[in-house]
Amino acid sequence: WQQFYWQQIYKLGSAMKQDGVVLDSQGQWMPITPWPTTVWNLNVQLSYMSIYTANRCFLGDSLVRTLVSQQETLKENAKPAGIDNAMYIGRATTPFDLTAAWPDTHELGNLTWALHNVWRHYRATMDHELLAKVLYPFLKQSINLYLHFLTEDEDGVLHLPNTSSPEYPSVEGVNWHPILDCNYSLALLRWGCETLIEARELLGVDEPLVDRWRDVVNRLVDYPVDENGFRVGAEIPFATSHRHFSHMLMVYPLRTFSGERPEDRELIQKSIAHWIGMEGGLEGYSFTSASAMAASLGDGNDALEYLEGLRAYLLPNTMYAEKGPVIETPLSAVESLHDMLLQSWGGTVRIFPAMPDSWTDAEFQNLLAEGGFEVSATREDRRTTSIRIVSRAGGKLRLAAGMEGPLSIQKDNEQMSGASGSHLIELDTKPGQTIEVNPAST
Repeated sequence: WQQFYWQQIYKLGSAMKQDGVVLDSQGQWMPITPWPTTVWNLNVQLSYMSIYTANRCFLGDSLVRTLVSQQETLKENAKPAGIDNAMYIGRATTPFDLTAAWPDTHELGNLTWALHNVWRHYRATMDHELLAKVLYPFLKQSINLYLHFLTEDEDGVLHLPNTSSPEYPSVEGVNWHPILDCNYSLALLRWGCETLIEARELLGVDEPLVDRWRDVVNRLVDYPVDENGFRVGAEIPFATSHRHFSHMLMVYPLRTFSGERPEDRELIQKSIAHWIGMEGGLEGYSFTSASAMAASLGDGNDALEYLEGLRAYLLPNTMYAEKGPVIETPLSAVESLHDMLLQSWGGTVRIFPAMPDSWTDAEFQNLLAEGGFEVSATREDRRTTSIRIVSRAGGKLRLAAGMEGPLSIQKDNEQMSGASGSHLIELDTKPGQTIEVNPAST
């Protein structure tokens, strides 16, 4: 897997240019393909997903540049819905022209999901200009389209009708169909409103819509579930084998439904098992995503087992095809590997959070966590033995060190008071400071 990791990093560097356009579905290979497009309901997002933790955020500039250069097109895409101050993108475009107007396939969340990548770019780099000039205004206009469609029932609960879950065949022979309270759309709407509220506070701007965003968070309908876990929508169960994990986006990569409560954890596990257990329509990225979901629960053995399921879909050179060559799936496995070694979400940096029992020793250097923290760590005989963190941007570090017993903590080589490995460590940092955490016995 280490060799595989570096092969995918090489592919990323070969396929993307910092000053180029968004990566399309083929990458740098040019044989005949049924996918001569840039696909926005999963492929773009998975292709860029790993570059943030991999500490190669400059590659993400190509996604940002394309969205910025095409912002008027994104606005035009939304106008058929009857609203002027919104943005939308459909399923497929060229890398140079993002024309794909509403309703297209009723996949309301595609642009919002791409903006989650931009949010991760911001959180990794803490680039205030990216937040202020791109993420905040684009996400605001993306969410405006959802607000345009929301309805209210007699109990005051907000619902979202007439959107679809990417390519789920809810009608026989049709790979999209508008449904009520689609989990794909609901998850992205909730994440978008919560992120806009946070971004407004970070930017310190006056915003007349903030009360509306809070109201949506408070009154939006719960995610539709049944005895098998998350449904596709209120009226559509997950009943057909399907490669996409769009009905579980709140679990991964949005991580707004984290499984911290036992009943939530059980729901996530049940949903993964039902989805992956229904064979026939699965593809390689089904297994990379299931791996990442298991890792988010701290289940390293399950994470590795799911990831091993990718092998059957790979060519000997790690290339991948679904009827024709596509690039995103092997790239997404990089993030699955990251999630075993390092996770940073919900304000906490987690060291070796989901290590399989068979991986007794591990080491990584200079991976990038949210908050702009550059992290290196070593694990020997299933124990974390050293952590080194460089704070690029300053700010509060909240660290789950994953060590046992008393700890020694140093900031810029000055000994601080110790801590217990079973507790979260919270430190204020300045730009350029280095924090080292080791077992006190060493």
